[in-house]
Amino acid sequence: MIGNVGKELYERFGNAPTCEAQISLIDQFFLTQMKKRSPSFLQEQFIISRMYASKGSDSIKDIAHQVNISQRHLRRIFLDTLAFPQKCFQDLLDLM
Repeated sequence: MIGNVGKELYERFGNAPTCEAQISLIDQFFLTQMKKRSPSFLQEQFIISRMYASKGSDSIKDIAHQVNISQRHLRRIFLDTLAFPQKCFQDLLDLM
């Protein structure tokens, strides 16, 4: 579902010695993915920061409303930018 990059992240995540190291890996991954794929980096950075701040509890509807885009477009941003669905991202936040 998330390809070779996701598999590599998963392996590195499992081998990270601390929670802080795991969070750092995820941060680096997201920033790298967003910079590579995104012409609208600032909007996406805001979306991701909102999800971090709420620890994944904000609904997609609420976040889409905050940035004035449709829920469908927000889902597309996740797939295009991070290479996996927002639900996977929310699940990762639940692990932290």
